Amino acid sequence: MGHDAGDPAGDHRPQTMIKYLTGGTPWIILIDPEGQVVYNHFHVDTEKLIAYVAEKVS
Repeated sequence: MGHDAGDPAGDHRPQTMIKYLTGGTPWIILIDPEGQVVYNHFHVDTEKLIAYVAEKVS
């Protein structure tokens, strides 16, 4: 979990929003241990997310 407040000296748009093409906040980006984005969206089905993470860490 992270927070990117942006650059106060610039346009305040966070680099994570630019890099991952997010549409606003809050936004969920899930990156696997190999660095691959496996989820990138505003809405999340929490039950599916919990099941996915539990499967990957077990």
